[in-house]
Amino acid sequence: MAGGAHHTVMSYAANAQMLADWAEMMQIEFVHITKDSTVESFKQELFLSDLAWKLKV
Repeated sequence: MAGGAHHTVMSYAANAQMLADWAEMMQIEFVHITKDSTVESFKQELFLSDLAWKLKV
């Protein structure tokens, strides 16, 4: 399942690591898109992330 957030928010108080930690605690996927992200690396990251979630017990 993919899609954007239903309610979005802009905050400078939370950084990417905080959001990654929160996503792990909530057992949801976190994808960090940066200025250095490319379409190919993003596709690969999503593929590997999907595989990891499927293998997670």
